[in-house]
Amino acid sequence: MPARDSGRRKSMSLLSSQRVVVKKALPLILARLRSQPHLTYHPTHFSIDLSSYDSLGSREVKDLVWHMMEEGARPNVSDFFPLLRPLDLQGARRRARGYFCKILGVFEKIIDERLRDQMGTKDDVLGTLLNLVKEDELSLHDVKHMLADLFIAGIDTTLSTVESAMTEMLRHPEKVIQAQAEIDQVLGKHHSNSIQETDISNLPYIRAVVKETLRLHPPALFLVPHKTTMDAKLCGHRVPKDAQVWVNVWSMGRDPSIWHNNQDSFVPEKFLEIDIDVKGRNIELIPFGTGRRICPGMSLAYRMVHLMLAALLHSFNWKLDHGRKGQKKTQPTTMGYYTISSIILLPIIIFILHQFFKNSHSRRAKLSRGPKPRPTIGNIHLLSSKPHRSVANLSKTYTTLMSLRLGSITTIVISSPNVAKEMFFKHDLAFTSRHVPDAIWILDHIESSMCPKWRHLRKISAIQLFTNQQLDASQGLRKKKVNELVKFAKGCCEKGLAIDIGKAAFTASLNLLSNTFFSIDMSSQDSLGLREFNDLVWHVMEEAAMPNALGFARGEEKDSRIFLQNTRSF
Repeated sequence: MPARDSGRRKSMSLLSSQRVVVKKALPLILARLRSQPHLTYHPTHFSIDLSSYDSLGSREVKDLVWHMMEEGARPNVSDFFPLLRPLDLQGARRRARGYFCKILGVFEKIIDERLRDQMGTKDDVLGTLLNLVKEDELSLHDVKHMLADLFIAGIDTTLSTVESAMTEMLRHPEKVIQAQAEIDQVLGKHHSNSIQETDISNLPYIRAVVKETLRLHPPALFLVPHKTTMDAKLCGHRVPKDAQVWVNVWSMGRDPSIWHNNQDSFVPEKFLEIDIDVKGRNIELIPFGTGRRICPGMSLAYRMVHLMLAALLHSFNWKLDHGRKGQKKTQPTTMGYYTISSIILLPIIIFILHQFFKNSHSRRAKLSRGPKPRPTIGNIHLLSSKPHRSVANLSKTYTTLMSLRLGSITTIVISSPNVAKEMFFKHDLAFTSRHVPDAIWILDHIESSMCPKWRHLRKISAIQLFTNQQLDASQGLRKKKVNELVKFAKGCCEKGLAIDIGKAAFTASLNLLSNTFFSIDMSSQDSLGLREFNDLVWHVMEEAAMPNALGFARGEEKDSRIFLQNTRSF
């Protein structure tokens, strides 16, 4: 009995000491995660509008999309401590399931209507996919989940790039004048007042503006995280299997060895002198990624961004609305302390003991470069509310190939084009997998994102959906949607109203995608009736955040309320 009592006292002492560790560690983890901004990650589709500019019936659609994107941005403690995933402490998986069911329900209704009306051969993305279903190349389950991926991922690239480009241009009025002069000259040659996609190749300054915008303001500050499928070596350093890999494209876009003395300034003219594009061939500028995991919808996004930006600059004289306080586009996401109360004692003990032994192993096997991790939390405390800046600063001390431990996750951070080039072009196979966030493991959605099915769906995207022939066939729809955006902006101008270019671009992007996908509109500037759809899209994106997630895709706040001074006369 005395021996048993002694053992019990030792056990209770151990548990007590571990509770102290938990008490100190978890608030620090949650406080650090609370300070992180939203993440959005970044890749068209039905031939219908999901949005319009004058309807009161479609704001619900926009809000649903917006909130699904928001859900993709919320940091999730389970992604840093996988042992806690079964507990779903923040309810991320539960919320994502609800939102994702609703968004899939919207797509299911559209598909059922198409099948009921026997319109499967319609010349849009949905028609193409349904034809593949008839040929047993895909299932309806594949179609719904593929549409969800493409649709949600396709919105933010266009929205954020147009918004950032307009903001930068209006901070530099002389560049607006130069862009307008170029457009006027090109349109004057064919006596037209309307910009066409075929004009893009004749607008080198507009293309330079887009490149410079993507350099300074990439849609995702980090590329969607990769994951190693095997032990690998990178620049002579070991990268362990299952490590998470962040590529800091924000930092690469400011590398002084490439961009020289004006790396922090908006200078589109540099791209008139150097031959660098954004299509994955030049590692210095890869906002859409490169290699096997390059964004499949890049060619569509490229057309949409240039068309929208050129049309807006050509049609109006603009100025910043300095007299009004604009809406901030990103707000910190909180992880309320209520989550701690959901942790019962036994999982905590298992978790702490697991971390103790895992940390002992990690100390023996970790990469040599990187800050020393703290017990349990690792290096989470080193990430500020702008983690892309935090790791960029750390890389100045630990070089551009750095190892971090975020919770129990080994994370490799790449901040140099030279290191990224070796990863993507020499060791692409070892880094081809993705780090899957906890919230994505819902409704069998992850099945559609893994090999070998992933390779099959990727092939369909490249060969069937986003070819130049397919995109050329639908350019009339995109021109129509951009003309509607210009018409809406003109109405604001005539009323003397400021326009939130972010919201206007969001509506236009949503309808450009939904028309290419479904041949319908899905959103409106003023609609109330489809708000739930917009809410769901934003929330699913928030829940589905990749844990490059402490933030990370849209960490830079900006004011996008812009005043249209007058309509240009021609």
